[in-house]
Amino acid sequence: MNRQDLAREAAKKAAQLRAELGFRAAQPVCPYDIAEALGITVRLEPLPSLEGMYSPGEPPAIVLTSLRPAGRRRFTCAHELGHHVFSHGARLDEMTPTRDRTMDREEFLANRFAAALLMPKLAVENAFIRRGASATVPTVDEVFVVAQDLGVGFTTLLDHMSFTLRLIGKTTADKLRKVQLPKLRASIAGTPVLEDLFPIDAAWGSRALDVEVGDELLLPNGAEVHGVALCPNAWGHTALAAGKAEIAIPGRQERLQVRVCRREFSGLAKYRYLEDCDD
Repeated sequence: MNRQDLAREAAKKAAQLRAELGFRAAQPVCPYDIAEALGITVRLEPLPSLEGMYSPGEPPAIVLTSLRPAGRRRFTCAHELGHHVFSHGARLDEMTPTRDRTMDREEFLANRFAAALLMPKLAVENAFIRRGASATVPTVDEVFVVAQDLGVGFTTLLDHMSFTLRLIGKTTADKLRKVQLPKLRASIAGTPVLEDLFPIDAAWGSRALDVEVGDELLLPNGAEVHGVALCPNAWGHTALAAGKAEIAIPGRQERLQVRVCRREFSGLAKYRYLEDCDD
């Protein structure tokens, strides 16, 4: 198989897995939840030199570093799921910023699987359309919000939209990529943001929103927060402590489920938003 054939195979497998688990093609998904549904144990550990590891067995296991940004950890988890789906055997991944063309066959396949699982074209386009925007002429703010909605990194989404989906050209992607995220968050929030920012709107997808203690949420007028994990501040809400919350958003039928994780949490991923849980 050439790289084009491998990419098609990865996208096909990702679409099949989504369908088997009951996810719509345009629906954002959480790779941790998918791993749990497949009976795969996911653990987070403070490993500075490791991105992720997959080990087949009974049960199979994925280990992720807790020291990387949340979006990167989710992509790495999906990458390790790719090794599982394609039966690659035990893998230890130091996912350096290596382009697809220099990856070996199995790494390329797992990378494309992860992208197709988290960012299928329909999901990307639909996330823009729901907000009255276009995936082919996006603003930097729109790309940021869609990346947060899909649960992936800002640059990860830009690269995928440019190199894989061909929704935007290289010139546009390069221009948007130059934006410094701290400045972008401050511009959207109207104040400096120390951690991550989540501008929530009625178009937010159905995936449970995973945030970490210290992250900030911007909510639309009339939104109601239920639960003590989120605390109001002068301009939004702060993720205060590990736990769960719900947000009732005007114009949105179902309440948005929010899961707050301790920052740099170590342990089984399924316990990441539970208070003081020893495993």
